[in-house]
Amino acid sequence: MEYRIREARPAIEHSFGRVEFAEGTLVIWTTVFSFRIPVVGKLVDPAFGTALDIAFRLILRDVEKRALDRVRR
Repeated sequence: MEYRIREARPAIEHSFGRVEFAEGTLVIWTTVFSFRIPVVGKLVDPAFGTALDIAFRLILRDVEKRALDRVRR
């Protein structure tokens, strides 16, 4: 699945997003964006990248837990 974010806060230029579902439970999530205000981007980019990584991992862990709960029923 490919997508593009048109509006966001803080303002970003989102050029590409893709979620790939591979055989088994492998999910590959790719997104490419930059902040519209360069100074802000340079200041928050490292922290924002870490926060996104944590958020995506938590989402995927929750999805995996829900899927396993359904199978066990």
